[in-house]
Amino acid sequence: MTRLAGMMAKSAVAPLDRLKILMQSNCPHYSRFNLWSCYRAVLNKEGFLSFYKGNGAAMIRVFPYAAIQYTAYELFRPLMRALMGPHSHIGNFTAGAAAGTVAVTSTYPLDIVRTRLAFQVKGEHVYYGIMNALQKMFHENGWRAYYKGYAATVAGILPYSGSSFYFFDLSKRIMLKYFPKQTTTVNEEKGGRLELSIWAKLICGCLSGVIAQTAAYPVDVIRRRMQLIGMHPAYDHYNTAMWRVGVIVYHEEGMSAFYRGLSLNYVRAIPMVGISFTAFEFFKQLLRIEEHAPTS
Repeated sequence: MTRLAGMMAKSAVAPLDRLKILMQSNCPHYSRFNLWSCYRAVLNKEGFLSFYKGNGAAMIRVFPYAAIQYTAYELFRPLMRALMGPHSHIGNFTAGAAAGTVAVTSTYPLDIVRTRLAFQVKGEHVYYGIMNALQKMFHENGWRAYYKGYAATVAGILPYSGSSFYFFDLSKRIMLKYFPKQTTTVNEEKGGRLELSIWAKLICGCLSGVIAQTAAYPVDVIRRRMQLIGMHPAYDHYNTAMWRVGVIVYHEEGMSAFYRGLSLNYVRAIPMVGISFTAFEFFKQLLRIEEHAPTS
């Protein structure tokens, strides 16, 4: 059910996802537009259904990604607590970062396919569906084609996933300690212990999402550019080390290029992350595996 919820949420924000990819990659056809004018230009040039380019790959990726990420987190967290103590901030951050790395590594080929499909403009299609993209990419450069920009992705997922889980756990502890009357309910079936309400967990998820997205966004821009190497001549000069790509982007477009589409990312990421974490916590409670956050 969490996967179905994730698929529905992904589809709901699919138009924002495509706009974000176009802005992050500085697509030659839409590079001169701001958010609203980019939306109108895409709508006029390609039609409304074009906002769902790459959504099929995103849907397929949702199933394994969420399951792998949260399962890995539940495996890494007790290990980190055993090594660094139950209240270690570094331990929580490391567990989240490790879980994100495992999940993104497992599903990365679908991520790059989704980016390339979403980047395509009407009349200039290189790929015609997920399988066609996978086949053509393999002929380009073998299995390595599926992992272009992987180093930048891992470099981005470490601060993103780490800070996301860390600040989610931290905000839960803060609410339980300082605002128990406003944010908790009593669970009589579990000995009358306090548990955070659904809306409180949603707030925690949204806050963690904002912080995580802001921390990782510049690296996310770099990885988008690298994922398009070989697809369009405008991106061939990004076929170099990750840090060099950052230098190129800075010299060509300035510091603002690293934050193109960030406000749009807030709009799409806040409900996505909030719903994701809330569903995760809800089903942990339902299955009676939730660990009560410390209040002292």
